[in-house]
Amino acid sequence: MDTTFEVFVTQFTLSLLSFGLIAAWVIYPRLRERSIRDALTPLLLFETLRTIGLIVIVPSLVDHALPTGFAVPTEVGDMIAVALAFVALIAVRAGWWVAPVLVWLFTVEGLADFINAIVQGLKFDIPSYNLGIAWLLPTYGIPVFVAVQVMVIAVLLRGARARPRQRAGEDAAQAAVTAPDRVMASLT
Repeated sequence: MDTTFEVFVTQFTLSLLSFGLIAAWVIYPRLRERSIRDALTPLLLFETLRTIGLIVIVPSLVDHALPTGFAVPTEVGDMIAVALAFVALIAVRAGWWVAPVLVWLFTVEGLADFINAIVQGLKFDIPSYNLGIAWLLPTYGIPVFVAVQVMVIAVLLRGARARPRQRAGEDAAQAAVTAPDRVMASLT
């Protein structure tokens, strides 16, 4: 096996583990003490920094031979994620009723973009190219952004579970109707 690929996989894997542990042991416990709105705000703000991924389309910073079949779709996915993160952030801060839907939309698109980038990176053997400073994106950037996205999911799920217990006479249909209202109430 190629040493470059081994280093790449080692850095990616250990970074994902490190950032996952930082998220689980240090950051998320503090976010759980906050309202969903206050917990989502720094996470979504951080995700707006995914514009860093544009580095792979700057010819003077990466190998000119880097396949556009990898670089362009990856960057389009990042920019869509950034736009959705900003929209979701505004919705969360403003207390819009659609905020949870927008945060989920951002999360699904953002994770799909990462999965696509990883699959395409393997398909095109991206570690074999001279990535220059862009080497840090897949080995450190993607792991930290994935850890943050997992925290977003945890915050959203916590909000869905944070609703009060049903009263004995309350039926499931009433609970389903009021669940979005309860999630929104937790955002404010």
